[in-house]
Amino acid sequence: MTIEIRELNKSNSEEIVNLLNNCIDYFELVEGEKPNINTTKGILEDLPSEKTIDDKKVFGFYDNQELIALVDFIKGYKALDEGIIGLFLVDERKRNLGIGKYVHQEIIKVAQSYSLKKLRIGVAESNKVACIFWGKLGYEEIERKKMIIGKKENTVIVMNYII
Repeated sequence: MTIEIRELNKSNSEEIVNLLNNCIDYFELVEGEKPNINTTKGILEDLPSEKTIDDKKVFGFYDNQELIALVDFIKGYKALDEGIIGLFLVDERKRNLGIGKYVHQEIIKVAQSYSLKKLRIGVAESNKVACIFWGKLGYEEIERKKMIIGKKENTVIVMNYII
């Protein structure tokens, strides 16, 4: 399998919707609802108040022209030398094939290109598989906080990874 990486934008909305529909298990578990057109808009546009659209990149990972994974990435959050992974999705049909680990390695390269020293991610405690995945990659818990994501209240485990 050869995976191609592309930066995504509004012109990729249909492909993003298709991927989201192949990740309904994640949205129902974490957000308590199925994804919709606003989900795609949020992935492409949502930012913390102190960041600008220039700080945000959404990367698509393609196998034979099919979008199989997506990462929403923001540089310089919470500190100038940190980046945050806002969303990390792998098509349900492509999981457990090493794609998530490969995608993470590519995101590390992106972070290094921005001279970042640390990555951050928030993982819903209810998403046990994701908690194990991030832990195996070397992420360490730094705090827990209650958050409303979609229609669901979650305990979010904030984790850091030193590059």
